[in-house]
Amino acid sequence: MTVTIDRHGPRDDLTWFQEYLDDLDPLEWQIEALGTRPQHVKLVMTDAAKELGLRQLLTPDDERLTDLFELYVRSGAATLARQAAGPGTFTVTLAGQEVELDRATERRDPGFLEKLAALGAAAFDDQQSLELTAAGLGHSTVLHAFHALVTGDPHAGELLRSAIEELDLSHCLLGPWNEHIELPLLKLAQAVLDGGFEEQLVATLGSHRHWYENCEANPGESNARDPLGFVAFGPVCLAAIARQRGIAFAVRSEYLPECLVR
Repeated sequence: MTVTIDRHGPRDDLTWFQEYLDDLDPLEWQIEALGTRPQHVKLVMTDAAKELGLRQLLTPDDERLTDLFELYVRSGAATLARQAAGPGTFTVTLAGQEVELDRATERRDPGFLEKLAALGAAAFDDQQSLELTAAGLGHSTVLHAFHALVTGDPHAGELLRSAIEELDLSHCLLGPWNEHIELPLLKLAQAVLDGGFEEQLVATLGSHRHWYENCEANPGESNARDPLGFVAFGPVCLAAIARQRGIAFAVRSEYLPECLVR
């Protein structure tokens, strides 16, 4: 039996979201500007993810969804590589454009969207993103765990358990984001290895919906209109990886565009 997880958010008046999409700077312009503003590769990543979420909401059959997801993954991997810091430059292909980026002068901790690039690289079998991700692992336990999972490292299970234990111990300090987004995603990654993937996928998507429907990132600031909530990026990547590994699941959701879970 197929389990369906409905998304949060509006169904009728989508004018506000269309205006939001129209106001985003064209990604092609942003990519062209990276030669003089390499630090903005993170903005390319974020805006690609936002545009993907908005297009999934407004026109779910939009043929650009796959290209936007690939751009999000590649620019996220480039952000990781750049944040690793160190001398020199590296080259990345973004939306068909070869871009040379210099490395940051100081190492920075990766954000959640960057960490998911490690999963997305495997979901799209993107060798360049895998290489960039490997260059930017840093000291993040979560990032090391994700990278181990996608590369078949025999220590992946141990690393995932360590990451889960760290978050379990600290969730009272980190708040509901950890409880509803990051911790369920780590458990879903663990389920790729240990079994019970379908059950955990349903739970993870339910937690995703709860965060965006009921929680506030900041007091008085609803998450319901956040474009990043209309596609569940982490579950999309893990569902694609699970399917590649022959793991069957009967879960359908607008959070999991079928064109991405391939």
